[in-house]
Amino acid sequence: MTRDPHTPEAYTRLALALSVTVASPFLFRGLGGKLVGLDAAALRDEEGHPIIPADQIRGCLRDAFEDLAAAGAGLGASDILDLFGRPSAAERTAGTPNEPLRGRLIVSDLVARGVDRSTQHETTRIEIEDDTGAVDEGKMQVLELVAPFGRAVTFEGTAILYVPVGEEEAWTTRLRRALALVTAIGAAKSAGYGEVTATAVERVAATPVVIPAAPLAASIGPVRRRYRVTFDRAILVDAEKIADNAVLGSVVLPGAVFKGALAQVLIHAGEDPRTGAYRDSLAALSIGHAFPEAFRRDEASGALEPSGTPGLLPLPLSLVSADGEVFGDALRCPDGRDVLMRVDSRLGDRKCEAARFAGDWKSPWFGKANAALGRLPTEEPPPIARTHTAIDHDGVATDQALFTTLARSVRRARSAAEGGDWTDRSWIVDVAADGDAASLRLLALLEQGLDGIGKTGARATFRAIGETPAPVLREIDGHPGEYAVMLVTPAHLLDPTSLVEMRDGRPAWKDISPQKAYADYWGQLLPGATLVGAIARQRYTGGYLARRRRARGQKAYHPFLITEAGSVFHLSGVRGDDLARLRDLCRTGLPPAAIDGRAVDWETCPYVRENGYGRITADHLSGPIGATLLKEVRHA
Repeated sequence: MTRDPHTPEAYTRLALALSVTVASPFLFRGLGGKLVGLDAAALRDEEGHPIIPADQIRGCLRDAFEDLAAAGAGLGASDILDLFGRPSAAERTAGTPNEPLRGRLIVSDLVARGVDRSTQHETTRIEIEDDTGAVDEGKMQVLELVAPFGRAVTFEGTAILYVPVGEEEAWTTRLRRALALVTAIGAAKSAGYGEVTATAVERVAATPVVIPAAPLAASIGPVRRRYRVTFDRAILVDAEKIADNAVLGSVVLPGAVFKGALAQVLIHAGEDPRTGAYRDSLAALSIGHAFPEAFRRDEASGALEPSGTPGLLPLPLSLVSADGEVFGDALRCPDGRDVLMRVDSRLGDRKCEAARFAGDWKSPWFGKANAALGRLPTEEPPPIARTHTAIDHDGVATDQALFTTLARSVRRARSAAEGGDWTDRSWIVDVAADGDAASLRLLALLEQGLDGIGKTGARATFRAIGETPAPVLREIDGHPGEYAVMLVTPAHLLDPTSLVEMRDGRPAWKDISPQKAYADYWGQLLPGATLVGAIARQRYTGGYLARRRRARGQKAYHPFLITEAGSVFHLSGVRGDDLARLRDLCRTGLPPAAIDGRAVDWETCPYVRENGYGRITADHLSGPIGATLLKEVRHA
């Protein structure tokens, strides 16, 4: 049955258990192996269990569903796009919106947990010359085997499938039939590897997607709630290209990621988040970025205990050091230039060296800088590498379509003091709602959990741990009315068109300094305050985000000029009403700058504060730590 994919209808969330049994030899190749004498090693999860990656299962299922459709099994091309996702229409024509649609099928890795890992098994492959039938010299591979030849290994995982109400049994049967069509999987199938001997699909739960009723106290005023968030698999969001064919996911999750997943739940509940009854409440719902949770270390046992506070916050860009041992702050130095630091306290100012900003630091300096700021520690496990390739309709790898993703691990190994074994990592996110019935129902929907987070389709589980702490404003030590305001998340503070003018028919930068541009922005927010100085970094962001959110209309493409997290602004004269306004900004985040003189919203700019952007603190350089940082710097 063909449906309009843009028309919301009521769905049921099917939770399914999948299993695939494969007879050895088989190979699902990981990136390891070279250092232990293997040409190819098995892909494993953080705990060392062999796995079949989710992308490979999805690829096999898609191929099987296409075979079922070709055989006239009651499926069409539209059904397959519904399952696996629809690409956006081609944007070659001006005005075409960029609106891809996520698929309704989400599959996890399949894991083999009962495999004996005490013994390593290997096999070899050789290449035979076509002309002589002899072994081609030097053409031998050494491959790791998860189990001895002939041993059957069962891999188990889960799938989430959203289906129209009333079609639960039909789609469970279709998925079962599709998985049964997979007769071989993994590498070297043409050589007899990867024989699938059994498959199974079992329904675990069928839950109608409905929006919860609003609490009885639906007019309780604004709600500001802090959540601890965990994930069921590695996460890949806000990825940064680090090589021509490699991307690294961010360890900090933008609030927009959760809001997009929440909008998808509304669609499955039969509501249109763009035009329906929840449009305004969803737009006003403020979801902050999720930062990895910081830990407190028990002094007696050495065990790490969750703190309920965010960790891995950005370092202030004004922070400097000459040796990686002593740190200072250059914010109060004119233009942040010619900064010196004492390197021998016994000689006072007679022994100084040029201070280095973070761009010139060595890796160990960053951890020491966080300690100098009095921050709690946060563990960061290495990313999880997966290599992907596109497969054409003949089942052959597409040329020049190989790439590697580096997702962030959601598990960590516990120390002996913590009892060993593995445990979930957690993230901290702050959410603010107006407190009306619609916004409280959205909060209740979020607290049920969100599927489809990032490229891996992770499920996020939210547990409320209290109210969001009130913002703390502290003056720069020894300087009344002065504040060092730091961006915790990126922000859209500058409109490039206000900095560019046409000269002889060509765009050119206006004769305006970044200091003046930022002063104009802050002058609109805090009319009585003065921007004394700023140490900030900017970058252009375009690509998908600029194609999806077009501030100048669908027929124009322009990137956004973003001020980076860690940028610091020195404000003076912040008193009275301006102090109250600054306190509100610390609570809500900075508003995005207008573009071409027009205010922006979530439909024209992704960097709105309701999506977690523009969050600030106003306590840098305060107290004893601030006094120390200021004392350590000199101006040449």
